Amino acid sequence: MGLMKRLATDRMFVGGHQKVRRAALKLEEKMRRQATRRAASKAMTPVSKDAKRNVRQHQPDDGPSGRNARPEIAKSLKKKTKTTGRGVVETRITTYHPLAHLLELGTAPHGIRSRYGTMMTFLIKGKPYMALAIQHPGAKPYPYLVPALYVNNAKCRAIFIRELKHAVANFTRKAKYK
Repeated sequence: MGLMKRLATDRMFVGGHQKVRRAALKLEEKMRRQATRRAASKAMTPVSKDAKRNVRQHQPDDGPSGRNARPEIAKSLKKKTKTTGRGVVETRITTYHPLAHLLELGTAPHGIRSRYGTMMTFLIKGKPYMALAIQHPGAKPYPYLVPALYVNNAKCRAIFIRELKHAVANFTRKAKYK
């Protein structure tokens, strides 16, 4: 059944209004989700930038191996925005780097044993040492993400509200010309 039917006379019969209403609600829902996702993503940009800067700023001792994972961690920080099944929009800063949480939270003293009974080799002050097990002294935490979140909280809210206002204005402008 079509949206409009022309009857024998010059009258117009509007049918299928429930379908049109449902389609309009879906369109509004889609545009609302799209606008909310875009606003949430833009709102998290300052947090992402500050977190990357915080990772790069920390210059503690790189340890006996001399490996500095901070540039790799900073490069691996990504913003991801998704909509859950209940219409809730989540924006996360994620990383694939296996040491990122250790930099943020630190570690307690712990033992490290070699796998398969083979010897581990370490360079300490340029000299090689071999052992089956060692005692790691632990690592001090260097938080980079949580401080970025606290510092930019108000800025994120302001950006989110501003972007939603722009989206509503654009939606009404587009609807006006249709």
